[in-house]
Amino acid sequence: MQLSGTDPTDDDNQFNLAVGILEALARKGNTQAHETLCGYVRDGTRWIDALTTLACCWPAEWWDDLWETAATRIRPEGAAEVLPNSEPWLRWRGRDPRIDSVLNAAQRSRKDAQDRRVDLSTTSDAELIALLRAPDTGRAVKVTALHQIRRRARPVPELLDAVEQLAAERQAGLFGALRVLGPQVLPAARGWAADTEHPLFDAAAHLLAEHGEEQDIPSILAALDRLTDERCGHDRLTEGLARVLTGSPSASQADLRATLIRRLRRLTIASPHSFERSSYLRSLLLLDPDKTSDVLPSYLLDCEPDVRLLAAQHAPLTDQTQRWLLTLRDDPIEEASVRQAAAARLNGH
Repeated sequence: MQLSGTDPTDDDNQFNLAVGILEALARKGNTQAHETLCGYVRDGTRWIDALTTLACCWPAEWWDDLWETAATRIRPEGAAEVLPNSEPWLRWRGRDPRIDSVLNAAQRSRKDAQDRRVDLSTTSDAELIALLRAPDTGRAVKVTALHQIRRRARPVPELLDAVEQLAAERQAGLFGALRVLGPQVLPAARGWAADTEHPLFDAAAHLLAEHGEEQDIPSILAALDRLTDERCGHDRLTEGLARVLTGSPSASQADLRATLIRRLRRLTIASPHSFERSSYLRSLLLLDPDKTSDVLPSYLLDCEPDVRLLAAQHAPLTDQTQRWLLTLRDDPIEEASVRQAAAARLNGH
């Protein structure tokens, strides 16, 4: 079985996928799925992760009797995995000293971490830049400063004055802050994209894909060519290239458009990362809307909610499409955005 066979150190979403499917089946009335997950809490390796999901998604009466199992299994070293202010721990506090002891340890650990965290939420943009440029500012504080710039989502052009220093330091969080600059980053990004030794060489192509113009097509194509042997990671680059080509539909770009369309169709089918599929389909809707729309009905059954949402919004309204839209609209475990899009199409919006 996929759930019991997952490696506790594995980060490839196999465990989360298995738990997600089983808990959803249980909510639909599948008794075996319910019993399987409760049994995993009793003897599975990642039982705290599974329990957290059940407490979040199921009615309390479905998992409340597992508190005795938790009291038996919980250990002080598991405090890092426990969220003391979330279910089921809020409900179970006070029932058993073994649970309370771990919850208290988890709360102390989180308080210590908060006390060590620097609060830059009220710091001005100029002060953030000064922190980033100061030689004695630690890496963690710089991460927090860059996070604030990204979170505020307003351009801070002065960041470019510090970017070379930050890039040389391989500072985490820099790319996200640079994205906020929008088109203002283009002149610098074009320089980085032309210098294979620059620390931001690879990031530059993604910035050009997000904000660039027709003159940036060669740099974006070069970055895609570097991914020739990779079956994933093309999404941001192809989406940017599709955007640029749609904005400048010149006859000279016809061959490139045709090549990109073929590449996107192949990636839509062959990419091992299904979450990238919505990006490829969005690009195809820009470049080849008629043929892409014709195949969208089948994507109403896709495993990715973003893909189902796109299909619900754009699939031609055939009789079969309408039947599938009805299913999506009335499915209690479907994403709310997908249900709403299905309802809107059925109502003629």
